[in-house]
Amino acid sequence: MGTLRHNPGLALLFIASLAAAQVIETVIQAKDLAGRVAVRVEARTAFEEFRASHDGSWRVWWDQTTGAARTLWGGPEGTPGAEPAETARLFLLQTAGIFQLRRDLGDLSLGRPIVHEGLTRVLFAQQLGGLPVEGGEVLVLLDGQGLVRSVASHYRPFLAPSNRFLLNGSQARDIAARYLQNRLRSVGEAVGDPPIPVVHPSDGSGRFAWRWIGDTRIPSESWKIVVDAETGRILDAQDLVKREETLRGSGRVFKTQRDAVRGLARTATLKHLLETRRGSLAGLYTEVRDAQGLPVFEPGLRFLYDPVLAADAFDQVQGYYAVTLAGDWFRRRFGLGPLGIPTIVNVEEIGCGAEFRSNCPGSGGPCLRFGDRSLANDGVDLVRDLDVVFHEYTHAALVSAGFPGGGPIGEALHEAVADYCAGTYAANSCIAEQASPSCWNVPCLRNVDNLNHYPEDVHPSDPHITGLIWSGLLWDIRQAVGSTKADRLAWWSTVSLGSDPGLLEALVALMETEAERHRGRSLWRLVGLGASRGLSGPDFDDSYLGWLFFGRGSAHTLGEVLRPGYAVWFAFITDSERAASITVSATGRSVLQPDFTLWDVFGNRLPAPVTRTPRLARLTRFPLPKVKENLYILKLVGLSGTTGQFNLQLSVR
Repeated sequence: MGTLRHNPGLALLFIASLAAAQVIETVIQAKDLAGRVAVRVEARTAFEEFRASHDGSWRVWWDQTTGAARTLWGGPEGTPGAEPAETARLFLLQTAGIFQLRRDLGDLSLGRPIVHEGLTRVLFAQQLGGLPVEGGEVLVLLDGQGLVRSVASHYRPFLAPSNRFLLNGSQARDIAARYLQNRLRSVGEAVGDPPIPVVHPSDGSGRFAWRWIGDTRIPSESWKIVVDAETGRILDAQDLVKREETLRGSGRVFKTQRDAVRGLARTATLKHLLETRRGSLAGLYTEVRDAQGLPVFEPGLRFLYDPVLAADAFDQVQGYYAVTLAGDWFRRRFGLGPLGIPTIVNVEEIGCGAEFRSNCPGSGGPCLRFGDRSLANDGVDLVRDLDVVFHEYTHAALVSAGFPGGGPIGEALHEAVADYCAGTYAANSCIAEQASPSCWNVPCLRNVDNLNHYPEDVHPSDPHITGLIWSGLLWDIRQAVGSTKADRLAWWSTVSLGSDPGLLEALVALMETEAERHRGRSLWRLVGLGASRGLSGPDFDDSYLGWLFFGRGSAHTLGEVLRPGYAVWFAFITDSERAASITVSATGRSVLQPDFTLWDVFGNRLPAPVTRTPRLARLTRFPLPKVKENLYILKLVGLSGTTGQFNLQLSVR
């Protein structure tokens, strides 16, 4: 055995004798463009004949390079309860022309069927002249009844290697080992089992090659190296240690919300795919399938589907990409680990809808579900809207972090933070702008850059509308202190709440989070922003009176909202008999006429001599009279009929 393995003449004879008879027809096709055109015609004719004699629901996605089918799905097809491998083999015999397989399947070897979550995967590996073809695989997916639901093919119909085995296995191993040592700068020699001869699908027609798995000790790594059997060129090099953790693939997706609005699909990296589920859209954060439970499968990890011609498959890729974006963002921003939550796309019964469910139909566990509008005029599948995906993922993240959002205000806070996270990631306050025109005939479903106010904008039954008060406040905070700080204030204050909170508890949690995590540097700003939303004063809750200890010094707010007919309240505690200077001014081009008065805790107005102009109200060095607990109330109003923004400056000497 050792002599045969290291003798180049015998190895060449062995390979040539096995390969010669089977590659002649393929050689002719590979070198003749007319033959490739004929393949396209033949494959499409075979599909039409198959669909005519079977369930018309079968659909296909074509490989534009080979002209053969890449994916076929629909059905079901087969005999319930039959042996899975035999069912898969019989189905491939029926569809060989569609995939341009050999009619007898003689170059496909059967692997071990794998059962996962009720689905059975039967994998066939391609060979050429008895040699394994790198990446040449055909996977048949069967449902829980053992019926065929889809086939994904990476069969290479045009392989006709033009090179020869001039290098033996030992020489190829030496080349691969040197490459690995130079690349990793490893200490000591790279070691591994003898290489095996393979066909690598380079340049379309393929190359004879040697595949070697090499390990290094320092650093401790394992690599797969493929060496051209004639030239010694490295055809492929893959880090198997990293690949065992997660893989990277590529997919055609809408990378941004703007791309989705324009319908511009681009190729993007699909990160965190699981090696144990190679070929499926299963990763650290999610596993994607359609409403019938059918996942796409691409052993080469190239999920390049057209958004129109292969819309259902495209939506699965879009779902994986968007949920992974959300998962990575939550991990970077808040340290939240992967949720591993299933994503189900194209759910017809929820139409223009999307949802996070803690008890998903079928599995009983949590899942994300996105509606199907592709059958409607100008419709859009909800998973294609990045805002919608981020919104639903935020619901899942909040529940995972311990905030279920019970009660009417708890539900409103859930919706508010979900809207806010979608908006802050996109740096756009308009939520769901891609889906909104076709689904709801509006530019965007909700806008977190709003003037919603407590209590008049509390909705008796819709937490999404009530939530706009809180999401508007969070957006105000974002504009005041920046996205990074505002995002963390929004998240950490929310997950610290109990199961059935009120708005007062949420606001207090916001203040406490600011004090604990940022030493209270923006506390005064938060009080002002909350006040401009109506979250202060007697109509809200008198507990606001203890929020702010001011003492001596100065403070200011910037750009809070003042609406005609509504008061904005500030409370501050300081030593009595000190001199207070207060200035309230309209900002920008606002024509609002700001005014204020000073009160004690019992509702007694203090005789403060305020001077007023059309854009300014000012109190200068007013000696504060002694009041109970040294607690003073500042009441701001707008006198004009225009909503505007104001600045407040306060100093105590």
